[in-house]
Amino acid sequence: MGEIKAINIKDTFGKATDEAIRKAIEAVKKERAELIILDKKPGRPTKYSQKICELLPSLFSNGESVSEVCACLDITKETFFQWVKTYPEFSDSYKKGLELSESWWTRLGRLGSTGKLRVQPATWIFKMKNRFGWKDRHEFTGDVGVSITTPEERRRRLEELTQKATGES
Repeated sequence: MGEIKAINIKDTFGKATDEAIRKAIEAVKKERAELIILDKKPGRPTKYSQKICELLPSLFSNGESVSEVCACLDITKETFFQWVKTYPEFSDSYKKGLELSESWWTRLGRLGSTGKLRVQPATWIFKMKNRFGWKDRHEFTGDVGVSITTPEERRRRLEELTQKATGES
C-alpha cells in the first residue's frame, strides 16, 4: 500500500460517530493509503478529573479569583474556561465557587461597614463592580415623565401633546 494516513475521527466534544469513521475509511481507500484511526485528540492528556470538580467550590471560598484558582490547579485560564464549556459538572462547580467568593467579599463589606473590620471602601466597591457585576442603583423619585414603550403609545402621546399645544380637543 501507499503512505500511512492518520485521521482523528473524534469531533470537538470527543465523540466518534459511525459516519465520521466511514468517511475516514473511504478517504483512505481513495488515496490507497493505510489507515490509522486516532481514538484521542492529539496533544497532552487533560489534567481534568472529577476530584478537581468536587474540590473547585472550596478553592473559591476565601474570595479567590479565577486566576488564583488556576494557579492553585496549575492550569491556564484558557484551560479553565474550556473545562467550563466542556464539562457541565465543572461549570456547576464553578458557579457555586463564584457564589462562595462573592459571599466572602459581601461579608467583608458588611463587616467593614459596621466597623468590625478595617476595609478600604473604594477598593471594596471596585472589587464588587468588576468581579461580580455590581452596579450603582439609580432610583428616581417624583414625576420623571411618562415611560412610553410601544410605537402606538408614542404616536398616541404625540397626538395628545400636539392637540394640547394647538388648542384642539
